[in-house]
Amino acid sequence: MRPVLAIASGLLLAQSAQAQWTTDNLSSDRREMVAASAGDIAVFAGGRGAANSISDIVDIYDASTGTFTATTLSSPRRQHAAAGEGNLIMIGGGRNGALTGDIDILDVTTGTWTFDALAVPRANLAAVGVGGKILFAGGRGTAGRSDVVEIYDIATGTWTQDTLSQPRAGLIGVAAGGRAVFAGGLRLDNQRSRRVDIYDPVTGTWTDLDLPIGRNLHTGAGVGDFAIFACGEGSGASTANVVNVLTGTVSTQVLSAGRISPAGTSVGGRAFIAGGNTGGFFGQPVDAIDIFDAASGTWSVDELDTGRSEMGATTVRNIAMFGAGFAFSRSTLVEILGPVLGEPSCSPAVTNSSGQGASLYAVGSSVVADDDLQLFARNLPTDQFGYFITSMTAANIPMAGGSQGTLCMAGTTGRFVDQIQNSGSDGIFGIAVDVNNLPAPAGPAILAGDTWFFQAWFRDNNPGPVSNFTEAIAVTFE
Repeated sequence: MRPVLAIASGLLLAQSAQAQWTTDNLSSDRREMVAASAGDIAVFAGGRGAANSISDIVDIYDASTGTFTATTLSSPRRQHAAAGEGNLIMIGGGRNGALTGDIDILDVTTGTWTFDALAVPRANLAAVGVGGKILFAGGRGTAGRSDVVEIYDIATGTWTQDTLSQPRAGLIGVAAGGRAVFAGGLRLDNQRSRRVDIYDPVTGTWTDLDLPIGRNLHTGAGVGDFAIFACGEGSGASTANVVNVLTGTVSTQVLSAGRISPAGTSVGGRAFIAGGNTGGFFGQPVDAIDIFDAASGTWSVDELDTGRSEMGATTVRNIAMFGAGFAFSRSTLVEILGPVLGEPSCSPAVTNSSGQGASLYAVGSSVVADDDLQLFARNLPTDQFGYFITSMTAANIPMAGGSQGTLCMAGTTGRFVDQIQNSGSDGIFGIAVDVNNLPAPAGPAILAGDTWFFQAWFRDNNPGPVSNFTEAIAVTFE
């Protein structure tokens, strides 16, 4: 459960300590749904609803208005897959008692639905959109676990078929490095697969490699050139594998909590592995979020407001969304991060006494006229004060002013000393920024076309009284 920030000086008063998160609700409670996005639209489709009935509901989120509407699929289904690319979102395969190859296709530019079908009906398959193509891979068909990949070319409106290097169902697919990446699942011999199949949409060719361990009931997220595959049954429950899809290298990270059936997506240069269940008959919901920063290669943690497994997760217009799922009952809750602005700069930060480098988020709107910018510093030492700084000039100055950290800006620098904050027991603080009244001498105002760097300075005891800095964020305004 996220804590509440005590009233403090400045513009941020009595808001959630993690006010970059908001919540909404889907039209019905569901688990095992799929989520995907294209353009300004995200969809949460199908799954299991009341009394474990199989659902045909599609909740449609429009990021331009921040509102949901609902419609229905051509047929109810679960164990299906969805992906978005270009102007299309495709929701295909699955089962409603019998296997289905039905594909529901939403054109997000016109709002119209059309319908198609997979040549090989399958459930427990994976879908990825990348490079003008949408791929449906693997799964379980009438002949058992499948290696079939059906590839739709958006430009030509045609389908082709290919094969994975290994038949399997329950695999996870992500887009990373301009490629479609499929990993894990159950093989023909019922063993967890280590295989990673990587498809290049430009050349139409495949490569493959193996993870250190097999994964099933896992999740994934793609960010930059990295594909992250995390959690699942057995020995992989508390780890993530980070695959550089361009070099083929694989590293392993121990996560904050072991679990099965979490959800993954990425935003703002970071991949998020969220929620899940501890597994077993008495499995408990997990609220942990493990976050991978692609720029620095480092990990940090956050938490959901409500721990859940079997969520649908997707990102639309820099807004990460984690929808519905199962705790001790099905949920309608959607937890929303963002819009996340800018890109990390001068990252990672030097480790502080919390054992981590402090991170920074900018959320709200990059449109100057909206005057909606909030900054949040995280992974701070507890019960320490600090403030934010800003400049239009990037730098990298280790141990600036005797600090343990790195100052990431130079030149004319404004200090938000009228909004001094305390990190409290959770190691977090934040402010709302008045974009028309920056602190002198940096101000007075942000203009469209400007790129500004933001960072936080804070006190620490490490081991004696010292100071440190977060990483910086570069935000370009419109």
